[in-house]
Amino acid sequence: MAVASTSTLNNTSTSNSNNDELETLTKLILAQAVAQVGSTNWNHVHNLINQNTSIDAHRAYTPEDWAKTYQHLLNIEGWSLAKTALPKARTSRKLAHKYYKLHLEELVKKIAKSWAEEDSLRLSITSILSGSHDSQILASVPAELRHEVVLHPPPSPPPADNGDDEDDDGEGEEIKPLLMRDRDRERDRESTAGESEMGGDEEEGGRKRKGKSAASSSKTRKSKRKSPEAAESPPASRKRIKTEDLTEEEAAKLEKAEKDEKATALRFKRAILQLLDTLQQEKHAHQFNNPVSKKDAASYYDAVKRPMCITDVIRRVKNGATVTSQEVMRDAAVIFANAVQFNGVNEEVGVNAREIWGKFEELMTLHMSTEFMQ
Repeated sequence: MAVASTSTLNNTSTSNSNNDELETLTKLILAQAVAQVGSTNWNHVHNLINQNTSIDAHRAYTPEDWAKTYQHLLNIEGWSLAKTALPKARTSRKLAHKYYKLHLEELVKKIAKSWAEEDSLRLSITSILSGSHDSQILASVPAELRHEVVLHPPPSPPPADNGDDEDDDGEGEEIKPLLMRDRDRERDRESTAGESEMGGDEEEGGRKRKGKSAASSSKTRKSKRKSPEAAESPPASRKRIKTEDLTEEEAAKLEKAEKDEKATALRFKRAILQLLDTLQQEKHAHQFNNPVSKKDAASYYDAVKRPMCITDVIRRVKNGATVTSQEVMRDAAVIFANAVQFNGVNEEVGVNAREIWGKFEELMTLHMSTEFMQ
């Protein structure tokens, strides 16, 4: 697709034609950028869009091009540009949400198409292997070479089993199913690790080193398991680059990038906490706000392996253990899946869980549609 220049976009009819040809993903990224920073500074919008690697075909667009393109998208809906001036304006969020849904629909169609193509290829392969196309295949081979073509060679005899697995050296491994092979290798690694931990005295540098006892090894392994508190600890901050190794320009860029990263994280935290606060105001949400009491359900913690409540999700967002929308969705899904699993899909709590989950999905879809795609 040809990239429109500023002079081309000055022509209204040509501009509209080119705008109509833009991919939905490009329109979504433009709408998300305006939803993030507003429509008063198109240089800012332009720089934000250029951070995305999905729209290389439109690198030649100028801030003026994006402004005219966005105005065209608003004209289609009959909306005013003035209502998109501020960040997170309702109009800009609605436009981003529209193209977010369209993009998802396109992805679903592409996935369905790829599945259909895969099924078609599988049927073709099965047909070829059955010999249905032997005549066509032979016809495509030069006559002088047809005697060399073997379409269905006899199967190779299985290797003889001499009962000695230790000296096998991997022979015949190719006929093992992949999952069995992975399982066997994992078992071998665990066995080797166990032998090295529980082995007897070893010579090391002229000194004897005593191997660990079984009890000691078990205790060590248990201590390595993450506690719930450790699992919720925020991710380690990335290693800082020594500024003395950078030029002034590089140091300034690094400082700006770190500030932008912190600002993005803060915006995400505020938006999600506000969203969860809205969810807590929903009818029946109080049933999922706090951990289940053993008084109310003595067997709950035997049946549910990963308890979770809305308060837990809020705490994880606040302390930085949850830093993406996908992680928030995952944690919330656990809450309502637990409720349905323990109470039953048709019981009151199960029905309420599905209702609150539906509301949560609506809120998250709206949030994610305006969350700028990097």
